[in-house]
Amino acid sequence: MNKRVDVRDAESYWWPMLLMLGLFFFGACASTHRERMLEEVADAPEADMQSEALEAQFTAERLSAEELTAFESRAVQKLEDFSDYVNLLADPDLDSVFRQQAIRQAISLFVNEQAEVMMGTQKEEIRDFLQYIESDKQSFAGYVLQNISVKNPLQPNTDRAYSGILTFQQFLPEHNKTASRKAYVLVRKVPKSFGDQQEWVWEVLIEGIE
Repeated sequence: MNKRVDVRDAESYWWPMLLMLGLFFFGACASTHRERMLEEVADAPEADMQSEALEAQFTAERLSAEELTAFESRAVQKLEDFSDYVNLLADPDLDSVFRQQAIRQAISLFVNEQAEVMMGTQKEEIRDFLQYIESDKQSFAGYVLQNISVKNPLQPNTDRAYSGILTFQQFLPEHNKTASRKAYVLVRKVPKSFGDQQEWVWEVLIEGIE
């Protein structure tokens, strides 16, 4: 039996590739995490192009165990990015242009705008969730994730998709406690254009959080 690699071990496979391509490091010289996220929001078009360049590496009909582990690691990163975008929206000093771009970037992490996210004790569609945070930022206490791990490794569910589940603890400052959450992850093959050519490439997205 092949032993699955823990998502944390994927860093030795995943991050050197990112370093080589120069991806996801727009704020390498930023002095704070907030500054890095602001730079990523400001550079969203360039980030999208670079992300597509990364995903273009995965055009095979089936993904290997190592590639699936790498996508699990990427899913963890996307979940962390979502938390960061939500917390940016809660910043009353954030410029309105950056605020709208942060909303678009956060939504792009999900399969569609109808994907649902748990807010307190009820689910909201992702756009409604983000607009609530944006409109009620003065009272929003923050979106803090802890102990993210892979509960169900990515497995094929159709000819062109893999699905898995991440688990994490969400700290609820207003109640001074944590809640156990699940994030459903989808890796699917979709058509994307690179110049005047189109390729079917794999991408990882969040289906919902409950």
